[in-house]
Amino acid sequence: MILYGADYYPEQWNEDLMDEDLDLMETMSVNMVTLGVFSWDKMEPKAGIYDLDWLEEVIHRLWERNISVCLATPTSAPPFWMTNDCPDMMRVTVEGIRMKPGARANFCPNHPAYRSASAGVVEALARRFGYHPALKLWHINNEYEFYCYCPECAKAFRVFLSEKYGTIENLNRCWCTDFWSHTYPNFDLIDPPSYLNEIKAHMLCDRDIACFQAMDIDYRRFMSQSIVHLISEEARILRKYSDAPITNNFAGLHKTFDLRVLGEPLDVIGWDNYPTIKTPLWETAFTHDLMRTIKSKPFLTMEQTPNHILWRDYLPCKRPGEVSRLAWQGVAHGSNANLFFQWRQSRGGVEMLHGAMVPHSGRIDTRMGKELTRLGSDFKRLGGTLDAAMPKPKAALVFTWESWWALESSSIYNNAIRYEQAVLAYYRALWELGIDVDVIDTKDDLSPYNLVAAPFLYLCSGVFAQVLTEFVRAGGVAISSCLSGIVDENVSAVLGGYPGYLRPLFGLWVEETDGLYPDMKNHVAYEGHVYKAEKVCDLIRLEGAQALAEYTTDFYRNTPCVTEHALGKGRALYVGSMVEHALLKTLLERALAYAGLPISNLPDGLEKTRRGKFTCLINHSDRPMTVLAQGCMHSLLTGRRFLKEILLESGETEILAIEKTRET
Repeated sequence: MILYGADYYPEQWNEDLMDEDLDLMETMSVNMVTLGVFSWDKMEPKAGIYDLDWLEEVIHRLWERNISVCLATPTSAPPFWMTNDCPDMMRVTVEGIRMKPGARANFCPNHPAYRSASAGVVEALARRFGYHPALKLWHINNEYEFYCYCPECAKAFRVFLSEKYGTIENLNRCWCTDFWSHTYPNFDLIDPPSYLNEIKAHMLCDRDIACFQAMDIDYRRFMSQSIVHLISEEARILRKYSDAPITNNFAGLHKTFDLRVLGEPLDVIGWDNYPTIKTPLWETAFTHDLMRTIKSKPFLTMEQTPNHILWRDYLPCKRPGEVSRLAWQGVAHGSNANLFFQWRQSRGGVEMLHGAMVPHSGRIDTRMGKELTRLGSDFKRLGGTLDAAMPKPKAALVFTWESWWALESSSIYNNAIRYEQAVLAYYRALWELGIDVDVIDTKDDLSPYNLVAAPFLYLCSGVFAQVLTEFVRAGGVAISSCLSGIVDENVSAVLGGYPGYLRPLFGLWVEETDGLYPDMKNHVAYEGHVYKAEKVCDLIRLEGAQALAEYTTDFYRNTPCVTEHALGKGRALYVGSMVEHALLKTLLERALAYAGLPISNLPDGLEKTRRGKFTCLINHSDRPMTVLAQGCMHSLLTGRRFLKEILLESGETEILAIEKTRET
């Protein structure tokens, strides 16, 4: 069934309050809480001395009320006695500053003392609670956030590089160190790239620029691998004593760590969903689809807020029904959990005013309390119907951290471009057309899909280019864009002309790229309409492709901007500029038609997804909407039957199944 509950911190409150908490949890249909996050000092008050009796009492009392437990390892927040005894356990920032004990997540992931202490407290937890009947899920650490640049990381980085490259000569070749007289005589002279040496801070459009992009991306790969080692070690210990699945709460879509790599040792992907009232709906949908695709199975929404979001400049209230719509959106895209941070609003600390299921008043007979109670009741009514159901998209969007890192650490034709937003433009168009999407990596299998969009694939290996080419030859449809195929996996330019290894697939050569100032615009003519083109414009020479749209201004007017190449049984489209949304949506409609995927031109505010055999409809707008039924359908939430039309009130969600007997 859908997990419903919150992070619970009984250690922050008087024990007498727990009876009230348990009563309120029952009223709100809570079936799971997360315990232990940030509780290291409570679990281990002195080195090697573990006190878990208080935790066992809490777990026991929850289980008496049929509330299961997600038990977190507390390793995100080492206690003061530990960090004071070992201050070099604290991380060093990119500026070269050693952090002092305090805040959270400020540990070095490669420090032996931190790793040893983490293993100790995890083993104590696993021994004590590994087979407790209340335990349904393990939660390792919390929202990995930071890189470290300390001497321990430098040593580990050198080992990483020596294992990857084998010889210093090979590293120098791959890093192009002849540039600027940077040839390394041995691995021992390599330091992490930071503001002290190889990174130019906030240099171009407020972006950090790496002097050696290959070195920078290798350090990012190394830091992701460092976190994987932490997760893997904790997971290894937990699995010695427990069969419960293991997750972590990824901190949303951040550039820092490659979440696909971090997900490898986990059993199930979890993430923390914190959109604001200003966050476009498709951005949240995109991240849900990414999290689902990492493991190709249902994921967990580990945190969200039932009201105000801290860590933002402004804190508007969640509007009526907004929390429910966001929760159902996660379910529609494959989430099997809706957990909140947190259960009871904190008495102090920086997150004191962050929303909670139980506010400072202690009352749930409020607007928000009633909404949360209804939501819990709806999830309870749904039961386990959706547990194994998964969206099965026939369209995929390629999104890679390595392209993100490479593009944004480089000096490119327009340094105001942000990889995430550029790729999201393609997702938005597909989302508005009612197309379910998997968000994939270049290592993923393409055979389940009819359409693969790979825009802004700045870093593209020859292997993936060949895989994508064979996908098109076999009848698939591919679409890509400017700033694709520029560099290989070592962030070295692919010689022979852009888009590098993708050039034969798209049947063109990008002779030049025009990087435009914000006040410079071009335009594109397509099927009798003219659309804006901005930021970058590729000057394209056709080599087998045909022009679909041409520039209308500047010295390259009447030359191709959008092209199409027939290859084998399929087609490959190329968009040579950052074109306005209306044109991009039209081009994707064309690609989808080639791919045989029907579209649904959805009205603004309506979200439609498929989860297994079920259709999920969410009206995010402030007005009623009518949607055509697919034969005879019935609602899993209300039991209503629909023959021809489905009326969705403002803010309403429907989970619908097609009945076996259809009326015509």
